[in-house]
Amino acid sequence: MAGLNVGDIVQISLRGRHAGQRILSIFHYQTLVASSAPSTEDALLLVAQQFDAGTNNPTLAMLACLPATYTLESVRAQRVYPVRSIYVDAASGLPGLTDGNTSPNWAVAITRRGPNGGRKYVSTLRLGPITADDQFFGLLSPAFKEKLEVVATRMKQVYSLSLDGWEARPIIYNKSTPGLSLGIVATTVQPETRVMRRRTVGLGE
Repeated sequence: MAGLNVGDIVQISLRGRHAGQRILSIFHYQTLVASSAPSTEDALLLVAQQFDAGTNNPTLAMLACLPATYTLESVRAQRVYPVRSIYVDAASGLPGLTDGNTSPNWAVAITRRGPNGGRKYVSTLRLGPITADDQFFGLLSPAFKEKLEVVATRMKQVYSLSLDGWEARPIIYNKSTPGLSLGIVATTVQPETRVMRRRTVGLGE
C-alpha cells in the first residue's frame, strides 16, 4: 500500500517565527496520484521537505512578501483523512526576503474559494507580518499586491513531488465531512491590511 493514497488529505503547516511569536500558515491538499514511498511517514517527510522549494507551491512566493526578520523554522505535514497520522516535521530555516520596518500586528488576507457558495467553501490565509513600505494607511501598495498575486496563483496549483510521483490538489478542507472537501478554484488578494494572528513560541504547541 502506498504511503499516501488517492483521496488522502494532507495538512501542511508552515511554522514561522517573528519577534518571539509563532506564525502558522496552513494548507490542505487531496491526493490525486498516490505516493510511491514505502510508508505514510516517509511520504509525509518528502512532502514537508520539498514544500519550501520549487514553484508549484506558495512557500517561496510567500517568503518574498515577508520581512527579513521572519524565519520559516519548519514545515509540518500530517495526513488528516481518512485516518489521522502522526505529523512529520522538516526543518527549514529560510528567512523572509523583504527589507523594511515591520509591525507584528500587520498582515494581509488571501481568500480561497471552492466551486460552491456557502461558508464551507471559503477560507482565508492571513500572511504577515508586512513592512511599513508595503502599505499606506491600511491599503496595500501596488507593487506588494503584485507579489501577493503570485502567492494567490500558486495556492490554486497542483502540488507534485518530482522524486516520488505524488500529486495533490489544493482544497477547502471540510472539517465535518472531509471526504466532501472541494478544490480551490479562485483566490483573491484583499486590498486592506488585517490584524495578525500569532502565538508565543512554546505556548500551546
